[in-house]
Amino acid sequence: PFLTDHMRYFDLAILPLPYGEDRTDINVEAFEACLFGADIPVLVVPEKAEWKALPSQVLIAWDNSSEAFAAARAAMPLTIVAELTEVHVIDPPVRGPDRSDPGGRLAYMLVRSGAKVEVSVAAKLRSNIADQLLQRAVETGADVIVMGAYSHSRLREAILGGVTISMLRQATVPVLLAR
Repeated sequence: PFLTDHMRYFDLAILPLPYGEDRTDINVEAFEACLFGADIPVLVVPEKAEWKALPSQVLIAWDNSSEAFAAARAAMPLTIVAELTEVHVIDPPVRGPDRSDPGGRLAYMLVRSGAKVEVSVAAKLRSNIADQLLQRAVETGADVIVMGAYSHSRLREAILGGVTISMLRQATVPVLLAR
């Protein structure tokens, strides 16, 4: 409760990966206190990753969820200074309001704020979407991945796995998460 109460007055938490071999319960508790308790975005920086305060490439993992939107909104200061922001959509739905232009409305919002944006749409090529996002980050030279956290319940992700937990175990570049 102390950390949650304290972090409510901050705009962002910067933490190490919460999951992995050398991580402790404290890593997980700090991450969850910030993301769920204080409801602030969390920038997770893997141990060997380099964080650039002014990133040149931003990769937004977009699935049109409220969590992805919260993350994209939290990343707006980064997208404005970046040379390029890529809105990356994997396996967009065939039905829905954005079916003919997946990621287009988000791209338009970011461009109105001054960001330089491209939208890319990809088929789901791997069973683990986190792997596909990390591969895309390497291909594009992204300095940070922006994504919504826990679009599914944490229990479901803990039992069945999910993009958030996979990313928080294996990220090689900084990841900005929000919900």
